[in-house]
Amino acid sequence: MKIEKNSRSAGIVWWKVGFRSADTCPELRGTDRGSCPDVVQYRGPAAKALLEVGKGYANLYRSGMSGKGRRELKRVSDGPFRGAVELPQGPVLLSIDCLVSWSLTVPSMTRKVNRA
Repeated sequence: MKIEKNSRSAGIVWWKVGFRSADTCPELRGTDRGSCPDVVQYRGPAAKALLEVGKGYANLYRSGMSGKGRRELKRVSDGPFRGAVELPQGPVLLSIDCLVSWSLTVPSMTRKVNRA
């Protein structure tokens, strides 16, 4: 499920809820960011990632590709926050629950490749 927050008129916030199968969620390859709840696939090895959260709360969860086995990886009760979080070996779904800006970076997947 993906929830998007849109402001349509003064003082009124509209929410858009969408449903999709797990294998159609975007895959985390380096950095992903957003400003609302979202779900991404992670298919890499166990790794240390960098989680950044704006001013507010955020919860990062992981679950199997079936959506079962949900476990909390990190809870930020009062951001801003910038710190490490251990990601399990994939394939897993990573879901972030927040209403503030966030980013999740796997440094080992962001290295540039030199091409001669």
